[in-house]
Parts: sequence; C-alpha cells; structure tokens
Amino acid sequence: MDLSVSTKESQVVGHESGVRTQDSRLATRRLIWLTLPTVTDVIFIMLLVTLTIVGSQRMLGDGDPGCHIKTGEYILNHRTLPVEDPFSFTMAGKEWFAWEWLSDVILAWIHGMFGMNGVVVFCNLIVAVTFCFLFKILLSKRVNILIALSLVLVALGASFLHWLARPHIFSWLFTLIAYWMLDEYQLRRKRYIYFLPLVMLVWANLHGGFMIGLILTSIYFLGNFLTFLTSSDKTRSGDCLRISLFLAFIGLISLFASFINPYGLKLIPHIFDTYVSKSLIVDNTNEFMSPNFHDNTVKLYELCVILLIVVLTFSLRRFNFIQIGLVIFWIHMSLFSSRNIPLFLIIITPIIGEYLNDILNQLQGRMDIKVWVKRIVGGFFLISKRLHNLEPGTNSPVYFVIPVAFMVLLCLNGGRIGDKVILNAQFDSKRFPVDAVNFIEANQIPGRMFNEFAWGGYLIYRLYPGQKVFIDGRADMYGEPFVKDYLEVIRAGTNWASVLEKNDINWATIPTSSPIAAVLRADNRWKHIYKDDTATIFIRNSS
Repeated sequence: MDLSVSTKESQVVGHESGVRTQDSRLATRRLIWLTLPTVTDVIFIMLLVTLTIVGSQRMLGDGDPGCHIKTGEYILNHRTLPVEDPFSFTMAGKEWFAWEWLSDVILAWIHGMFGMNGVVVFCNLIVAVTFCFLFKILLSKRVNILIALSLVLVALGASFLHWLARPHIFSWLFTLIAYWMLDEYQLRRKRYIYFLPLVMLVWANLHGGFMIGLILTSIYFLGNFLTFLTSSDKTRSGDCLRISLFLAFIGLISLFASFINPYGLKLIPHIFDTYVSKSLIVDNTNEFMSPNFHDNTVKLYELCVILLIVVLTFSLRRFNFIQIGLVIFWIHMSLFSSRNIPLFLIIITPIIGEYLNDILNQLQGRMDIKVWVKRIVGGFFLISKRLHNLEPGTNSPVYFVIPVAFMVLLCLNGGRIGDKVILNAQFDSKRFPVDAVNFIEANQIPGRMFNEFAWGGYLIYRLYPGQKVFIDGRADMYGEPFVKDYLEVIRAGTNWASVLEKNDINWATIPTSSPIAAVLRADNRWKHIYKDDTATIFIRNSS
C-alpha cells in the first residue's frame, strides 16, 4: 500500500470537507441575513408601522398639509403651476411663488391614490429612511452601536416638535444626503459628491431648504481653506487647498443647478426676503420662534446640546474647522428657530457620536478607575459587540419591502384589517374646526369669511373652490402689512372693525377662546350661529 497516495487522498478529502463546511456556514449566514431583522430594520419597522398607526394625527398637527395637497391637485388638473393665488379672496390676482410645487404634486398624487392615510404613511417613510440612514452613517464612522442607537432615538424624539406631513420632511432627508456626500469626500475621497448638483436641482423644486446644501458646501470649503492657511504640514495644506478649490467648483455648479426651477434666479432672493429680512412674519409664527425649553421634546434637544459640551470638554481630540463651523452654524439656527432643531440633530449627531465613542474608548483603557466602573464599561461593550453581530454591512431588502407593502395595502383598504380600523389619519377636531366646517358645508354660508391663520390650510383643504380664505400659512405671499391687519383683528386691536370693513367680511370662523371671539360676542353687529369648544362662527347681523 502506498502511504503517500493515501495521505494525499485524505488531505484532498479533508480539504473538500472543509470547503463544504465553509460553504455551509456561508449559506447559514446568508439565511440568517435574509431572515433575522437587523437593528436598522427594527428602527425602520418601528418608525414606519408603529408610529404611523399610533401617531398618525401628529403628522397632521397643522393645517398646511391641506393647502399643499390642494396646490398639487391644482397643478395636476391644470397641467401648469398657478401664476396667481387661487385660494384666497384677499390676494386674488397677486403673483404667488408655488416654490414647493414638486412636493405638492407628490402629496396630491398620493392623496388621490391612498387618501390622507397614504400622505401620512409616505411622510413617515421619509422620516424612517432619514433616521435609519443617520444610524448607518454613525456605524460607518465606527461609533459604538449602542451609542449610535441611543443618539438616533434621542434625535428622533427631539424631532417630534416638527414632525408634520409637509415638504420640509424632504429637506430632512436631503440635508443628510448632502452632509453624507460632503463628509465622504472629505474623509475618503468618495465621488458621491459629483451627484450633489443633481440633488440640488431636485431639492430646489421640493422645498426652500435647498439652501442648506449650499451652506453646508460653503462650510466644508471654508474649513478646508482655513486648514490650508494655518497648517504647518505642507502635504496636508496642499490637500486642503485642492479640496477647497474642488468644493468651490461643486458649490458653484450646485448653485447654478438650483436655478433650474420655475422661478429661476428670483427664488433665492424671495425666500431670503420673506424668512430672513421680514421679522414680523418670523416673530409671529410658532415654528419660527426660539425653542421653549419647558417643552418635553425640546428637553431632548437640550440633552444633545449638553452632550456636545461634554464631548468638547472631555475628548482628547479637538474639533477641526469644519466641525466648528457646523456646530456654530447649527446651534445658532436651532436657537433662533425651533423648526431647525431636527436639522441641527441630523448634522450634529454624527459629531457627538464620534467624540462620545472616543471618550468611552479612553475610559475603557484607563487603569486608574474603580473595578465597578470597568465592569459597567466592559458590559456595555459586550452588549454592543453582540448587537453589532446582528448588523451586517448591507441590509436585506426584505424588511424594507414587507413593511412598505403592508402599509400600502392597509391604505388601499381604507386603513382596515378585517372590520377593524387601525389607521385613520385625519385632522384633530380639538385643534381644527372640523365640526364647524361640517356646519359650513351643510349651510352654504355666503360672502367673505375671516379665519384664523393656522386654520387656513385646513379650510382650503375642506372648502376650496366653493369658499376662499382670508389668510393661510403662505406668509411669504401675504406680506407684512397684511399680516399686521390680520393680527389687529385676531388680537381684537383698536382697529379690528375697520380691517373687517375694508375687506368686506360677512362672517368669521375663529377660535372660541380668541380675544376677537369675546369682542364679537359682546358686539350687537355680530351674532354667532355655531359654537363648539374649538371654533365659533359669527355672521354680520343684517338688522
């Protein structure tokens, strides 16, 4: 017997057995990958399904979704953008910038196909994708998975204050995409940034927040240029100069791309003039006001600011010029206006995550800490490792497709599973004049109506084209002088009667608790014909 041949054969058999074992393990891993949800999948399912069903009214927390839907319907029906205001009698014939036209068309189409349930599901889908993408960005920066999960959940909770079914939801996602493109180019020279002008082109037709993309590019440009000016390392200085010149070029192309919209060069000055230079509109619109730190959701924002201070204080690594620029700009913007808090969190969370991760790693390696602290930190990292094993580099599409398909079928079935309604997205009758509008529709009240500013979009949604409004959320069109007139009436100022006379107002739908409601109740020239806890309808006394 030839022992050498026998040995070789056994080696071959052993090798084949090893290959089969390895293939079996790979097959098992693929099966697990296809069947077990990852942490990202769980976040996505929780946001899309759970929060849509439980908190559908949250997305309809103001009346503007109604106006956006009707604008989209107008564009789809007329196959053109409105040149003049079609929704109010006070601004009839005035030029109107429908600069969120693409978002409006999308929302109107979804509304036509799936109703208001579909609009809420779609906007929640955008939110879910945004925060899952944020989670993935944190992991790509090698942030501990438990830290990443905790920060994303905090950011999500703090974003609730502006969680509304409106075009700004697109800006959450597009802000994150722009940040990711710039950061990937800065750190890894990835070429995704070549698509930034295309992103800007689409973004400029979805929402006015597209200017954030230009600002982020400017911050990255300035950060690199300052590093070029100050760094003693010639290689690094040269690299930063090349990056800054490239970013200047990309930023310029992106700016030109943003001009490809129905209003061309006029759009940026129009947005800037309305929301930056006109303080009356900003100062009297809740979402543009500074955050109220007594609000529970704002406390989560406060927590993030505190974490930012903590990491800046204790991390051995200093912020670079880009991070300093991002932190200064977004802290200012979020303190100036509460609507900017979600954007602050989207940009700042990766910075907090990186530096908080550094602090924990430093803590783990220290020898001068007590044993119980080491045990806690060690247990934290052990749990993180086990969770990280459930999070592969890429996610199976199964846990994206199934929840989305489920929500689509649910919307097509009117939000019902069998005889039970589990999704019924509608405006809250405690916040909006739902029953009052039912009364208006039933009685066909003639003449011009004065209405509450915050209800304008809802009234357009319910009553257009039969009844036009006095005012709605399109403050950029109405302008400061008209907003002053509105405030004079709703606050029952000394000239309220003359403003109503000037605009030939026959009746009014106003909050029952408003100052003007109390005044009209005591004025014999007016009488109320409908009243509930939310709204009162007054009509001029004909006698």
